[in-house]
Amino acid sequence: MYKAPTKEFICLNCNKTFIAERRRNRKVCSLRCNAQLNAKTNPNFGFKQGHQTRVGMKHPAYFIEKRKGDGNPGWKGTNVKYSSLHCWIRDNFEKKMECETCGKKCVTDWSHKTHIYTRNREEWQELCRSCHQFYDYKHGLR
Repeated sequence: MYKAPTKEFICLNCNKTFIAERRRNRKVCSLRCNAQLNAKTNPNFGFKQGHQTRVGMKHPAYFIEKRKGDGNPGWKGTNVKYSSLHCWIRDNFEKKMECETCGKKCVTDWSHKTHIYTRNREEWQELCRSCHQFYDYKHGLR
């Protein structure tokens, strides 16, 4: 079994000598020394007493509304891809969980009537999975 060549290094934090693989050019002997060295050299390293994280902060409602649709810099309008348009449809049209063809109450999918994708609700239909597949095969869309 191959064993990498080793070399002696001196820890920059505690000045102890330690042995490590030569190719790794390590500066500290342990994770503890690494944390202590970072705390010494960088005063903003780690969390301080009373530090508050920004996790869970949300944008104000007016900002969210302002960035929807055309107000969003990433908005592509009609030049949108298939999966992105389906996500937009899912987020903006409410499902009744009832098939528009057979009337069965079950899990439904959004199906486009012509496969020329737009954001117009009249061109979409809510179908159960079996009706969705049947519709696509019947119209040569799959």
